Amino acid sequence: MADDEMTRQAIHALSASPDPDRRKAAADALGGEGDKIAVPALLAALDDEAASVREAAARALGKIGDPQAVPELIRALDDLEPVVSRAAAEALGEIGDVRAVPGLLESLTVPDPVVRRVTAQALGRLGDGSAVGALIDALRDSERAVRQAAAEALGRIGDKRALSALSALLQDEDQGVREAAAGALERLGG
Repeated sequence: MADDEMTRQAIHALSASPDPDRRKAAADALGGEGDKIAVPALLAALDDEAASVREAAARALGKIGDPQAVPELIRALDDLEPVVSRAAAEALGEIGDVRAVPGLLESLTVPDPVVRRVTAQALGRLGDGSAVGALIDALRDSERAVRQAAAEALGRIGDKRALSALSALLQDEDQGVREAAAGALERLGG
């Protein structure tokens, strides 16, 4: 079967199957194929009733990397299911469009620590200097993984405004956080 026929069948399954597992599998397959023709169906799937389908659609959109998905992925950051918010943040980081920065900055303060960690990572991938202040604030997060991701993100962005805060993080109780701070400082030349 030709790839375009498989894509067509997966798009049909994503939009028409009553089975959420089948819709999720279709979204996964479309992400693996990476064909931009699937983007409209995947965008529609961000409103699916099943969180697993919304998550798979967000991941697939990130793999495809089409910037037209950015506004809907920003909206998906506010999904009530943290797995969907995480997938949307990851996808936005993969797409690399700075239009995502304001939405990601809001997600950096949500209750779910995994969403905060993934958001910090996405902001680091985007490399936009407007995120530096919020990432410096995230260096004081109660969760070790968030502090570590924020330090790594600041190292990737490369803004000298982070030098002092990263230097203070060298005293963190967690070795992984200290190592991330040291690595970021090295990248910044501090």
